[in-house]
Amino acid sequence: LTSVTGYYDLEFFNRANFTSTNRAAAILGSINVLEIREISQEIRLASNFTGPFNFLIGGQYQDSKAVTASIAAFGAIAGQPSVLGPTRPSPFVASNNFLDQDGEAYSFFAQFLVAPIPEIEISAGGRYSEETKKLASVINRGAQLIGAVPFLSNGGNVAKFTDFSPEISISYKPNSDLNVYANYKQGFLSGGFNGGSFNAAGDFSYLPQNIDGFEAGVKSRLFDGMVTAELALYSYKIDNLQVQVTTDGTVQELRNAGKVSSKGAEFSLAVRPTDGLQLYANVAYMDAQYDQYFATCYVGQLTLRPGTGIGQCASQPNPTNNNRVGVLQNLSGTELVRSPEWSGNVGFVYDTPITDSLKLELSSAVTYSDSL
Repeated sequence: LTSVTGYYDLEFFNRANFTSTNRAAAILGSINVLEIREISQEIRLASNFTGPFNFLIGGQYQDSKAVTASIAAFGAIAGQPSVLGPTRPSPFVASNNFLDQDGEAYSFFAQFLVAPIPEIEISAGGRYSEETKKLASVINRGAQLIGAVPFLSNGGNVAKFTDFSPEISISYKPNSDLNVYANYKQGFLSGGFNGGSFNAAGDFSYLPQNIDGFEAGVKSRLFDGMVTAELALYSYKIDNLQVQVTTDGTVQELRNAGKVSSKGAEFSLAVRPTDGLQLYANVAYMDAQYDQYFATCYVGQLTLRPGTGIGQCASQPNPTNNNRVGVLQNLSGTELVRSPEWSGNVGFVYDTPITDSLKLELSSAVTYSDSL
């Protein structure tokens, strides 16, 4: 029986002049605050029977709270003209927002292992998760700069997510030097609300991310352990991939890409020809793309590349967001960011004792990636 208790507390305060100037009228002073507090408790019970059956069961609870706030204003001398002119005297508020978000989550999980014969092990299990995100208070008064009506909300924004993620795996281990395995798994990453400098009058929530797929592979040791080799094949499908995008030119938000697929293979080899020396090599092939993704356009794209084709920008409905119309670019079928088709590395590590308490280690490696 295992109990794991977690506590996390972050407090951040920042005050700065973001225009980096000594011109009183042009100074953009800003104060930013971030506070995060999380408490978690997990309990799990695991068996270690000598027979063919074992299990793991447990549960987890988490309570969280996050506060983010920011205020920024042009001009350093009260009543004097700001950089925006005499009709907008200092301090002229450019942004003023506050967000208070509470979260509560719990989950139950179980895994059962069966070994019908000593060489084969089968495991099956799953996790049920339920999570609630609530905005206790939202204020966005960045209205002086754009002339819009300030948005004020004291609650009323609640999002609840539930998920059941099963998994099953089978492994065949005829001896201590060979293991062949295959598994199917599902995963879940909860959604929430974007904080910080945002347009609170719009939809600033994002959906949970779900993933399911297969993996199979072989792990082996050869020549009395002098050589180890591993090969893994995988194929995954992701719905509502959470991606960070830039909106309004400067605001960072989490959004959802509709559908993503990723499949590939990874191979690793390690050789220990002598004591203290290890040579290694790894190579990976990946075919990952956005199957359906309508993203925000970059600044100027609507003028430079108008249209509804791949990489073009136009006002169009987003099929992954209830056909909500926006200025978007269609990236469906393009390569997933930071997912190179080919990557790998080779290198060595050599260590040798100099004295009983001192060791010399030398290492070198070369890494390759065909794209970012």
